Amino acid sequence: QSVFVNFPYSDSKSWLEKCSYEGRLTDVIVLCFVRSDTQAWQRNVQNCTGINLINRRIKFLNSEGVEKGNGNAPSCLIAWGENAFKRIQNVDGLIFRNSK
Repeated sequence: QSVFVNFPYSDSKSWLEKCSYEGRLTDVIVLCFVRSDTQAWQRNVQNCTGINLINRRIKFLNSEGVEKGNGNAPSCLIAWGENAFKRIQNVDGLIFRNSK
């Protein structure tokens, strides 16, 4: 069983820190923008199991299920734990396994 997190993008630093910490205890999957140019992103993905750089922009739906727009940046799935890593491989994208 994995915990799936789609946090508010305006507070990615604290959420990535929490997910990175909790990922040591349980399987965690995070959907977030690829912000590899930031220290918070770099620091918190160091201990992840793997990353999936999703091939396309994520489309967002409103509460009625109607498309509301897409993300303004590339998205990724970050996995902590083996089961979580297996699950993110089911989404079209470039898969990277952390060698640490």
